[in-house]
Amino acid sequence: MKETRKEIEEIGDYLIAFKKNQVEDISRYHKVIPTGYIDPGELVIDGLRYRMTKIIDSEMSYMLGIELPDQNLFIAQDLVYNRVFPCVGEKNAAGDYLFDGWMKALREYKEKGFDLILPGHGEPCGPGVFDRMIEFILTAKDLFLSGADDNQFRKRLKEKYPDYRDDELLEISILYLYHRTW
Repeated sequence: MKETRKEIEEIGDYLIAFKKNQVEDISRYHKVIPTGYIDPGELVIDGLRYRMTKIIDSEMSYMLGIELPDQNLFIAQDLVYNRVFPCVGEKNAAGDYLFDGWMKALREYKEKGFDLILPGHGEPCGPGVFDRMIEFILTAKDLFLSGADDNQFRKRLKEKYPDYRDDELLEISILYLYHRTW
């Protein structure tokens, strides 16, 4: 989508710099701006029907959802994480955190009744992932708004979700919520 391309242009360098301490040779990494994009709508590719949907104010301000309605399949991208720490803390253009918009989008996609969800992070899963995601986002929102500092935020989420993986994404959430400089 055009909005995704714009976001890469705006914060791509910053996110690469964030990875600097985690990658041996950061010099080989650079942002790549897509030259094309996909608009929401329906496509048929090799006889398969795809429905591209614009998801607003969820993990990011804009993202693309990909539905295969005839297979009852949803390629959720970063709308859904399955037992991986979701990356929370992004803001929209108005400066509002996206917690509520993300939960709203999850409820809307839950209502569509997909049998199989391919998340942006984690293993393929069933529709129960929507309720787990909503619970996690609500917990993270409540912790942040209650005044928990970054260490308390990290500790409490790791205690409540001990089977969740990818602490790096939790650290990105902490960066976005507590240490944002852009």
